[in-house]
Amino acid sequence: MRINEDDIKRVSALAMIDVTDDSKIMVDINRLLEHFSNIQNVDLSEIERPMVLPPQCTLVRRHDRCGHVLTREQVLDQAPRVKDEFIIVPRIIGDDS
Repeated sequence: MRINEDDIKRVSALAMIDVTDDSKIMVDINRLLEHFSNIQNVDLSEIERPMVLPPQCTLVRRHDRCGHVLTREQVLDQAPRVKDEFIIVPRIIGDDS
């Protein structure tokens, strides 16, 4: 898998990161992807699969229980901006055009 300048621009726009040198980042990311590819090709057939939990640990589970639930009015009262019973949040994806 390789990444190109369009991928860098799209991801940086989604992450709202100002990228000034697309080519340097593209080279670095492609080098990382190459290393990941090399790691995926390592033969692990002779390696014993590790245990998820060490034997001395026990997995403690608890039951899900409903707790105090806020009403719609309580939530809207705590919201910084509200319009027509909706919480207004800043736009993070897309542009205004």
